[in-house]
Amino acid sequence: MKMPALTIDINKVEHNTRTMVEMCSKQGINVAAVTKCYCGISEIAEASVRGGAYMLADSRLENLARLKHLKVPKLLLRLPMLSELDDVIEYADISFNSEYKTMKALSLKALEKNKRHKVIFMVDLG
Repeated sequence: MKMPALTIDINKVEHNTRTMVEMCSKQGINVAAVTKCYCGISEIAEASVRGGAYMLADSRLENLARLKHLKVPKLLLRLPMLSELDDVIEYADISFNSEYKTMKALSLKALEKNKRHKVIFMVDLG
């Protein structure tokens, strides 16, 4: 029995990223390539970076860990848990945050590791 297969054309990923980057840059917008849909496969992320993506973004730290070698900012696309702050500081340059307690703990962890970690502060209205 034949199993389903997904074929990814790396050249098209790079071309499409470049096209989006060119369109967005005219409006002063930087492009973040979301890597979640392909589980942080390095070759695909590299094509996005070659195409001009400003940063890589994912909601899974294990995917960001696979992309650590790429020299672009990494964004964690969800609120970090206190139990994973070591990994957040290690693999993400930026994270979304809504709780003071988490931001304070992130700050302490970043100082401990001599790293700078940026946060995007969110207010939860839900």
